[in-house]
Parts: sequence; C-alpha cells; structure tokens
Amino acid sequence: MWVQNKEHTWWNAARGDVTPVKAAEITLSGLGPGSYEVEQWDTYTGKVVRRETLASRDGQVTLATPEDLSPDVAYKVRRAG
Repeated sequence: MWVQNKEHTWWNAARGDVTPVKAAEITLSGLGPGSYEVEQWDTYTGKVVRRETLASRDGQVTLATPEDLSPDVAYKVRRAG
C-alpha cells in the first residue's frame, strides 16, 4: 500500500514548500484471523524504517501513518508466522 502526500512534488520539495499531513489511521479489511507483520518503507531509500506485528480483529488490521508525513511512505502487510 502506498500513502501519498499530494503536495510532495519535486517542485514543492525543491522550494521547501511541502505541507506535512497529520497522522491518520488506515484500516485494512477482509483479512483472516491471526497476526500480520507490517513493514513501513521509505520510498526514497527503498529501506524498511519500521516493523510491527498487528492482530486482526473481526477481519481488520488498523495501522497508523507517521506524524507530519511529508514524503510518501509504503507499507507491506503479510501474515506473520
């Protein structure tokens, strides 16, 4: 999953004119019961910057985006174990 700050274009970034987006919760549904490993990726370096394990509740997993999101981030979600 990709989370985009639409103001983070190359032009706005070069001018230092990107308004950060406040943190938000994203709920993924249609998942089976169990735990899921969530990786947050830096879309510029291609590296994982955060890992956490979340439990599915009623077929849903809710994750939080970073506070003051300026550049985009990506998430990889897969069943743990």
